[in-house]
Amino acid sequence: MSQMTLEKRFGQSVVFVASTLMENGGVPQSAAPETFLKEAIHVISCGYEDKTDWDNEIGWIYGSVTEDILTGFKMHARGWRSIYCMPPRAAFKGFAPINLSDRLNQVLRWALGSIEILFSRHCPIWYGYSGRLKWLEHLVYINTTIYPVTAMPLLVYCT
Repeated sequence: MSQMTLEKRFGQSVVFVASTLMENGGVPQSAAPETFLKEAIHVISCGYEDKTDWDNEIGWIYGSVTEDILTGFKMHARGWRSIYCMPPRAAFKGFAPINLSDRLNQVLRWALGSIEILFSRHCPIWYGYSGRLKWLEHLVYINTTIYPVTAMPLLVYCT
């Protein structure tokens, strides 16, 4: 594929486009460490995927509290692979709930997002069978979306 075709497909990050050509992903050896920060900021920007095949084919699924689950599910259903990446130094730093009230609010948002996926057209119970999702992946995504419903009998039992 030509560089122009790759940029149309994956965006205009030289490092990201080069990593798509590698068999198991990763970072090209020729990339200088100084360029990583610049490229990372460019790739994570809100408009990076606009007007690319990435935006049309996959892209982030916006409008959901659990857009990461929904996006991952659709990527896996289309045959994309993912890998677990744990660099020695933290790549991102964020905030975690510091008290029980904040934690319960976070869990409630996640549960509502999972219920939202369960009752949407992207429900893993019936969506993705025509794709390349393995049966075990399908089972995991189904479990992710129905876990809030399974809490109801547990709550009744505990009460």
